[in-house]
Amino acid sequence: RVKNPDMTDRLRTCIKELEENFQKILEEFNQLRGSATAFQPYRSPPSAESENDKDDLGQKATSTGNWNVAYLYLHGLDFSENLQLCPATVRILHQVLPRHYSHAFFSVLSPGTHVTSHYGPTNKKLRLHLPLIVPPEGKAWLRVAEDHVILKKGKVVMFDDSHEHEAANDHPTQPRVVLVMDIWHPDFRE
Repeated sequence: RVKNPDMTDRLRTCIKELEENFQKILEEFNQLRGSATAFQPYRSPPSAESENDKDDLGQKATSTGNWNVAYLYLHGLDFSENLQLCPATVRILHQVLPRHYSHAFFSVLSPGTHVTSHYGPTNKKLRLHLPLIVPPEGKAWLRVAEDHVILKKGKVVMFDDSHEHEAANDHPTQPRVVLVMDIWHPDFRE
């Protein structure tokens, strides 16, 4: 729930503009997909509580399947090669998102992948998912707390990822691709 009515209107406009630019973003994802170095397995920071596979990148965040990401922005790290392949997406992120949090990436779940239940690190931001490629028959889904959402191509889902959440692509042969973006929580003032 967003308390500031002006920001609520701004977020509605933001979501509408993201959805209207869905095709451009998908085209750039497909260009990025051809890059040999853009994607890497997603790894969450190591946790003493997890029994999941661990490697030098952290721990595997899935119970089945594979989760790969192509970062555009992450904690000030340099992803300039990815940014160069996605100029329209970068422009959209900066022009459309209110108070961009500088954390955005393409998220690819291979067929049969389940991202285990987890919490984001903070409630100072909101997360937006723009589904770009979604398998048919409601096989790609997201659960946040008690809410279960079937992803729809080109339709933004916004949530506070500090709440427990998980995601899956239950389709046996097709991937699920989402552009993930974070914004500062609208209840925070400059």
